Order: sequence, then C-alpha cells, then structure tokens
Amino acid sequence: VDEGAVSSLRAAFGRLAQEIERDPETVLRHGALIRATPALQLRRIQRQAALEAGIAPLLAERFGAGGGTDLRPALLVACAFSAFRIAMLAWMQDGGAGSLTALVDDALGQLSAGFA
Repeated sequence: VDEGAVSSLRAAFGRLAQEIERDPETVLRHGALIRATPALQLRRIQRQAALEAGIAPLLAERFGAGGGTDLRPALLVACAFSAFRIAMLAWMQDGGAGSLTALVDDALGQLSAGFA
C-alpha cells in the first residue's frame, strides 16, 4: 500500500479529531442521540458508506489500481473509517476525557503498521 495514502488519511482524520475536540460537549450529546435513535444510526452508516465510496476512487488513482478487482483502496478507506470510529467510541465512553486526536492517531498508526 502506498504509504503516502495512509499518511494522507491519517492526517485528514487527525484534523477531524481536532475539530471535534473544539466542542466536545456538543459532540458527546450528538453521539448519545445517534446511539439512542435507530434511524440516526442508519443515516450515519449511510453517510459513512457514501464517504468511503467517494474516497476509494481517489486512492485507486493514487495506487494506479486496475479496475474493481484491486481491493486495496476500498479496504484501506473502510479500515481507516473503522479505526476512527473505534477511537471516537472509546473517547465518548470516557466522557470526552483525554485527547481524541491522540486516540485517532494511535488507531490509525496501528492500521498503518498493519498495512506496511
């Protein structure tokens, strides 16, 4: 896997984590509402799938991937979103204490090590 692609995803999710940390109380309230509302959970899943579908072709270009048989771009994007989601859930379960940015960086660092 192209290390530049992994680094780009890591940087993008790191910036998103920094934005979230600007207003953790609102994010925690929204997260609780989403977890308590099945329709909102479905909408979050649909939005994530749409984002993944939009990003994967960009990575495919970067990899020089040939057609739909190269699973690397879609797999990497899906794993990156999952790593972010898991870090976010851990941060929320801890009431927003600590650094979300550090958790995201750790999760994506572990992902990066696995793809190296």
